Amino acid sequence: MYFLNKYIVDYQYYLMHKYIKESISSVSSSVSPSFWLLAVTLIFLMFYSLRPWFLWSISGFIVNIIATLILLFYYIYNGNIKRRCNSKYKYVTIFYVLVVLWNFYIGYRGVYLVFLFALLATDKEKERILSWWTNFYAIVLVISLIAWLSTFVGALPNHGTIIADNGFNHIYTNYWFCTKGFTYPFRFHSVFLEPGHTATIGAFTLYANKYQFKKPAVIAILICCLFTLSLVGYLLIPIGYAIVKMLHSSYYVVFKNLMLSCFILGIIILCGLYYNGGNNYLNEFILERLEIDDEKGIVGNNRTSEYTDLLFDRSIKNGNAIWGMSQQKYKQLRFSDDIHGAGYKIYILQKGIIGAVLVFFFYFFFYRTARDKRFALGLFILYILTFIQRAYPFWYSWLFIFLFATSLPNRKSCIALKV
Repeated sequence: MYFLNKYIVDYQYYLMHKYIKESISSVSSSVSPSFWLLAVTLIFLMFYSLRPWFLWSISGFIVNIIATLILLFYYIYNGNIKRRCNSKYKYVTIFYVLVVLWNFYIGYRGVYLVFLFALLATDKEKERILSWWTNFYAIVLVISLIAWLSTFVGALPNHGTIIADNGFNHIYTNYWFCTKGFTYPFRFHSVFLEPGHTATIGAFTLYANKYQFKKPAVIAILICCLFTLSLVGYLLIPIGYAIVKMLHSSYYVVFKNLMLSCFILGIIILCGLYYNGGNNYLNEFILERLEIDDEKGIVGNNRTSEYTDLLFDRSIKNGNAIWGMSQQKYKQLRFSDDIHGAGYKIYILQKGIIGAVLVFFFYFFFYRTARDKRFALGLFILYILTFIQRAYPFWYSWLFIFLFATSLPNRKSCIALKV
C-alpha cells in the first residue's frame, strides 16, 4: 500500500509539473494587463462559490460588491460597454433578473447581478478564461490530491480540526492543502466542502473542454474526480463523454466506443463486487448505491432526510410548494436538524415551484444562445440531472462554465482521445 501511494504521488507530481509549464506559457502569451482583471475576477468567483475552507470567513456580499466594481472598471477602462451588449442575451437577462427579484421577495440574498457583467465578455475572452479555469482547477486538485495521499503514509501532519459554517457543522481534519471529512476520510474533496462538489464541477469542466484528453489538465481533473468516489461524478462524466461522442462522431465510432466502454465498465463492476468479498470502497460508495430501491429508485438517492421527504410531499399537497418558505423558517428547520439534504426537493421547499420554473427557463434560454446548440443542449441535460441531486444552479462555478461552454465555436473535432 505504501509503494502504491508513493507511485501515485510521484506520477501526480510529474503530471502537475508538466501542465504547470504549459499553463504558464499559455497564460503569458499576448495577454493584456486589463484582461487579467476580468479573468482573475471570474475565476476567483468560481473558486469562491465552491467554498474552500480558507475563504469561509469572507462575506459573500463583500466579494460580490468588489467583483462588480472590478468588472465595471474593466469595461469602462476598455470603453466599449455599449458595443459589448449582445441582444442574444436579452431573455437570459430577463429571467436572471426575475430570479434575483424572486429571491429577494421571499427573503433570500444568494443571487447577485454581477453575473450580468460577465455576459459582456467577448466569446474569445470567455474561451480563454475557460482554458485558464481548467488549468487553475487542475492545479488546485493535483496539489490537494498529492497532499491527501500523503496523509495516508504519515508524510503530512494535520493542523487540527475545522467546522464548516454551512449550517450543518460538518467537521474536517485540516491539512492546509486538503481537508478530510470525519464521515468520509477516504473520499477526496480537495479544499472544498464535499466530494460531490469537487466531482460535479470537475465533470462540468471536462464537458466544457469536450474531453480533449491531449490536455494534461483535462487528464488531471479526470483522475482527481475518480478519487472523490462521488456517485454524481461517476455518472456525469461518462454520460457527458457519451453525449459529446455522439454529437461529433460517426455511428461506427460511437458503436465501437460504446462496446469498449461497456467492457471496461463490466470489468470495473466485477472488481468492485468480488474484490475482497465486496468489502472495498468502490463497492461501498458507488456500486451499492446504484442498487434498486422500492421507495427511492436507487439506494444512492439519499440526498434528503425522511422528514424532508415528508415535508416536501405535504407542501405539494397543500400548495405551499408553489411559493416556497421564508428564509427564517428554513433556517429554523435546518438548524434544528428537522430538514437537511440537497437536490430539487430542498430547492423547491426553499424557493418554491415558481423558483424552480424560473431556473429552468433561465438555463433553457441560456442554452439557446450557444454557438453550438447541440453541444450546449448536452450540457443543459447534465445540469438538469445534477439539479435533481444537488441544486446549486446559481453558484458562479455553474453559471460561468455554462457561459464559457455556450461561447465555444461549433467545431467538428472535439474529442482528442482516439480509441
